[in-house]
Amino acid sequence: MTVGPAGITIKEAFDLLAAKVPVLGNLVDISQYPKTHQVIIYQVRAPRVVLAVLVGGALAAVGTTFQGLFKNPMADPYVIGVSSGAALGAAVGIVTGLSRVLGIWALPVAAFAGAMLTTVLVY
Repeated sequence: MTVGPAGITIKEAFDLLAAKVPVLGNLVDISQYPKTHQVIIYQVRAPRVVLAVLVGGALAAVGTTFQGLFKNPMADPYVIGVSSGAALGAAVGIVTGLSRVLGIWALPVAAFAGAMLTTVLVY
């Protein structure tokens, strides 16, 4: 949250985040901080941190699910072939011109379908 060209300190980032918490908001005075720093924290850095935490949790859950589903502590998408199935699905989507039908969602949908088909075949 504090690394970047803006030079935001840890205390400043903590104060700006605490100001949004209902109980702590009244205890922190953020009027001393520039508006640009508030915009950087609230609209750029905080959403990225939240998204990184959510994606990391989702990847951990999927990894655990793979290991539980296949009863193999070494199971991952590369060993099982799911990543190759996703690549094949994406390639098929590109070759068939699926983007004319689904637009920007064509590649992710085709990759997901390929990954799911591979998972069903392997399981």
